Amino acid sequence: LERGSLHEWAGLVSGGVPFFAYAEFPLFDITFWTLMIAPTTVAAAHASFFIHLLLAGIGMFFLMGEFSKDKRASLVSALVFMYSGFFISHVSSNISYAYPFAYIPWAFLFAGKAVKSKDWAFYSALTGILLAFQILSGGSLIFLLTMLSFGFFLLVQVIGRNFVGRAVKAAL
Repeated sequence: LERGSLHEWAGLVSGGVPFFAYAEFPLFDITFWTLMIAPTTVAAAHASFFIHLLLAGIGMFFLMGEFSKDKRASLVSALVFMYSGFFISHVSSNISYAYPFAYIPWAFLFAGKAVKSKDWAFYSALTGILLAFQILSGGSLIFLLTMLSFGFFLLVQVIGRNFVGRAVKAAL
């Protein structure tokens, strides 16, 4: 940074990897830039994790608020999502999987609003931006898994409620 450019090679990761070409590195994540302002790397990592933890919890709270109007149920869902085994275990082993995990409820929230709202273009754009953040935060595998469940979610939203019951009834 002193020379006015970012490093192009990360020599301390896996014996050396190209910095910008490494898809699992969260270079363009919104909280990666905390490294630039934090006093230490450890403080930046803790701040980044805490921001993603809050992002995940708040997103799940609002998503569950769309499904259930009970605030307590939304709070419990948010806490369970924030402190799920997947999220917490990847903090210590592979942080690049924990970062994109935080964007999942937000993408589902805005996609559901896009299907139900007259302002579908705005919510579709927000969904696309959040999915782009998910890719840029370093978790291409999490993005692929999100897209699989995302397709099923949108299918359910388009077909409507009780589609399993209607499908069984149609099959009989």
